[in-house]
Amino acid sequence: MNFALITSGCDRAVVTERATAQTSEPLKTRDIIVDKIRVFLYNQIMLAIRLRRTGKKGQPSYRIVVADERASVYGKYLEMLGHYNPNTKVVVLNNEQALEWMNKGAKPTNTVSKIFAKQGLKHNSIVIKKFKAISKKELEAQKAEEEKQKAEEAAKKEAAKVAFEEKIEAEKAEAPVEEKAEEQPKEKKPEDKKE
Repeated sequence: MNFALITSGCDRAVVTERATAQTSEPLKTRDIIVDKIRVFLYNQIMLAIRLRRTGKKGQPSYRIVVADERASVYGKYLEMLGHYNPNTKVVVLNNEQALEWMNKGAKPTNTVSKIFAKQGLKHNSIVIKKFKAISKKELEAQKAEEEKQKAEEAAKKEAAKVAFEEKIEAEKAEAPVEEKAEEQPKEKKPEDKKE
């Protein structure tokens, strides 16, 4: 089968027609999905394993799907790997397919990584990011430390300013007395008045 003919955005009918024209035998659904995977990899599109919400209002359930990273959450997906119900904590997952997709380069989201870890899957792309919440005491301690640093910086600037002013005054005091004499205004000579 020549995969160079397949372009992105092909639907199943087009892929099947092209494949059967070359091999003269019908393709299975699995082969069509494999063709779509090759199309995605050819165009260097990142694949993500993520949750897709289904279910009623207030009763969520999720499908674990492989989809384009940039596609809409409710958009098309390549394959469904299983489903997850957060109310009953039931997870139905096809572990072999999940590992196969991760070997092909699909990266699970943080929530899906947690689900995979609970199911006992082990793979390099399963990374769980931990977000640490800051307590009020820690936040107050950070603010107090920042204010203390700002006060120290302000004190250093003020000390540098005072030292600079004292240096300028010392230079003025050391200036020769002659310059001071020259700076004093000279007496004006009376001008002849013309009448």
